[in-house]
This record gives sequence, structure tokens and C-alpha cells, in this order.
Amino acid sequence: MFHPSTSLLPGVLATFLVTAAPHAPEASASLPAEHVFEAGEHQIATLIDQVATALGRNYLYNPAEISAQTTIRLQSRLVVQEPDLEPTLARLLFTKDLHIVQLAPELDIAEVISRQGPRREEVDARAVFVAPDDISAHSHRVDVVTTAYQLQHISAIQFATQMRPFFAASTPNALTVGSIAENTVVLRGTRRSVAAALALARRADEAMARSAERAEVETLRRRVEELESPAKTESGR
Repeated sequence: MFHPSTSLLPGVLATFLVTAAPHAPEASASLPAEHVFEAGEHQIATLIDQVATALGRNYLYNPAEISAQTTIRLQSRLVVQEPDLEPTLARLLFTKDLHIVQLAPELDIAEVISRQGPRREEVDARAVFVAPDDISAHSHRVDVVTTAYQLQHISAIQFATQMRPFFAASTPNALTVGSIAENTVVLRGTRRSVAAALALARRADEAMARSAERAEVETLRRRVEELESPAKTESGR
């Protein structure tokens, strides 16, 4: 339930509706609700339940996995607009190796799965495909995604092979990189890790394009010199 104002208690997620000033012109659409994560200790299970209630969603979880994570402590309050509420929850849970994984999006049902639990492999196996531009537009998020990016000037196989040592890590959230055909690289990992890899792929592709342009210019220069050379020789006789 939304309240224009409320007494906020430590460790409680409060929600209130942002209203326009009395003299402001009437807006065609309602303003978004803001949600407050108060400073203090937050029980993870309670936090998940409160966000689920605020969004009208369902987050299913194994209480045994959640209880083992105890609490999340915030030193100062966070004020979050409704569109950013689930991503903010996801980032908080990420600090405890917990991930929000979609189960039935059409019914607003998701699961919270632990990277340390028996179902940890499902976090990667159920990664949603997201277009590269959408990943870059929300690069701060930590949901696990899969994408494919088409390179124009370098081989995807070569890129995947040479970059794999940089992406490899002994952590559960390590980025996975592969290739399809000759010029399509496939990436899977947290959105922010995939966004960083995409930025690297774009820069490498652009660098190769500039290198190819320089090589082409040099080739043209040599051709011009070869064409001019006989004339110079003839005129010098």
C-alpha cells in the first residue's frame, strides 16, 4: 500500500508515492513510486518479500539457502524509483551469491537461487538472451544473460581464443566466451561482465578496421609510386 508520508523504521523497506507540487501542471501520466531501503540490518528473506509485495511479483526461494546468508547491512538509506527496484534488489543479493532467475515472466514469477546451493548450475543454464545494445544500455545490472555479437573485421574464433585467458576466473560468476561461425562471438555472464566484454570486442573490431584502412592507404601509396616511377625514369634520361 502506498502512503504519501510514513514513519520510516531502520531495516524496513518503505514505499511512498511521489506527488507533484500543487502549482505544477497536471501530468498526462502518473509519476513513478519511490521505494526506500532504510539504513540498518535487513533480513534477506524479509527484504525479498517486501520487494515482491511492492512490485506485485513472486520470488520463490529455498529458505535453507536464504537463511544461511543472514543479513545485509546498509550504512545509509537508498531511495529507488520503481523501475530500478528489482535491479537494486538483484545487486544487493549478488553480494551474497544470490541471483534472481526468471521462472514464468508472463506470470511475474521468478526464483532466487544461490550460487553456493545445489541448483547453482541453473543460474547460467537459464540465462536470458539479451540483445547487445540492451546489455550496454543497462551495464550496471548483475543478472546473468547471454548474447551474440557480430564482428566485422576480426575473426570471432580468434577473438574468443585470445580473450579467454582475460575472462577466465575461478569464481562462479566467470564470463563464458565462445564463437559461432566465423564472425559471431557468444558471451554469457553477469550483464555488467558481458557489457565490458562487448565494449572490448567493439574496440578490437574498430582497431582492426583502422589497421586495415592504414594498410589499404599504404598499398595505394605504393601503387602510385610504381605508376610514377617509369615516368620519372624516362624524364631523367
